[in-house]
Amino acid sequence: MSDAQPIVLFAGGGSGGHIFPNLAVIERLFERRLDVTPHLVVSRRDVDAQVVEAAALDATAIPALPFVKTPAGAARFYGAFEASKHAVKRFIKQSGGRQRVRALVVTGGFVSAPVVAAARACDVPVAMVSLDAKAGRANRMMARKADAVFAALHEGGLKGRHGVAEVVGYPLRYAAVSHLDVASARAGLGLDPNRSTLLIFAGSQGARTINRAMAEWMTRTGVARKFDGWQVLHYTGNDDEDRAAVAAAYKQAGVAAVVEQFGHRMGLAWASADLALTRAGAGTVAEAWANAVPTLYLPYPYHKDEHQRLNVLPLSNAGGAVLLRDRIEPNDNITEFTGPLVDLMNNTNQRQAMQRVLRERPMGDGAARIADWVEDRLA
Repeated sequence: MSDAQPIVLFAGGGSGGHIFPNLAVIERLFERRLDVTPHLVVSRRDVDAQVVEAAALDATAIPALPFVKTPAGAARFYGAFEASKHAVKRFIKQSGGRQRVRALVVTGGFVSAPVVAAARACDVPVAMVSLDAKAGRANRMMARKADAVFAALHEGGLKGRHGVAEVVGYPLRYAAVSHLDVASARAGLGLDPNRSTLLIFAGSQGARTINRAMAEWMTRTGVARKFDGWQVLHYTGNDDEDRAAVAAAYKQAGVAAVVEQFGHRMGLAWASADLALTRAGAGTVAEAWANAVPTLYLPYPYHKDEHQRLNVLPLSNAGGAVLLRDRIEPNDNITEFTGPLVDLMNNTNQRQAMQRVLRERPMGDGAARIADWVEDRLA
């Protein structure tokens, strides 16, 4: 880190989904050749360390923890909150205070709240970016302390100190969109360039319910015939047993598949796909939208407010996506999604119609708009 360059803090962690939007904004800042040092503030989870290492950026890992509704869990949360807040305040002061640390951008997750508290204590301007269509309680609280509030998908009544959130589009990294031709993208991932491709994944944490349902479906008589002319690119998440079980199931069924834990080249994955089956996190919805890939969504089933469903509703209502429910049990999920999935696999015209809907409703470049705000703070 240069001793002269101004610093902009970017906070979000606990999953790649809260860090990647920050990396998108940093890309736009570097693209503008601004004299700035970005500094990430993340959790101590392994997934955050992996993302930071791949990004090759300066970072501070703080001991922040998610809130747990038990007396012991709450005590650990508040202790970690105070320790994290003091660690960030110490970093700001040792770096030169407000004169050098010019701004903070936060994208949610349990890492963000103590960083916002530290920035406010040090008079550092704060931009809050709400990624999901419905902001959670923590995001609503942080928004009230922010100088600017941006919403990636829908403002949903989210308010900051100076009014309602500005809807800007999801901050997507360039790597999430590929302009390679389909055959080259497939070849780059070890897929058959000439086979139609079904992409299955659920973000960096994976989705055990989807993995289990696909593995069970592969045991059913006649399933291989449904995949004639098709192949599967399946990212299972960070569970070795899930990956092995899913890979073995495809092989036993005779369905062509590439099965990995993580997709480190998601632009290529989306460019390869004719159809996708995924969770409905804001980042996943944004990537499918930007790449115009017809997608069936199974929102995370354990959120009481089912907020992931709201991320998809505008697209599903317009005919650009299929919104289903994750029924959790493998047999129930097979009943839920295999009919619509096979119908779309067999209906090229319907997939093309969904693509047109996505392309006719382009998503804004949220990363560029947030970079504008940062640039103003630097000026």
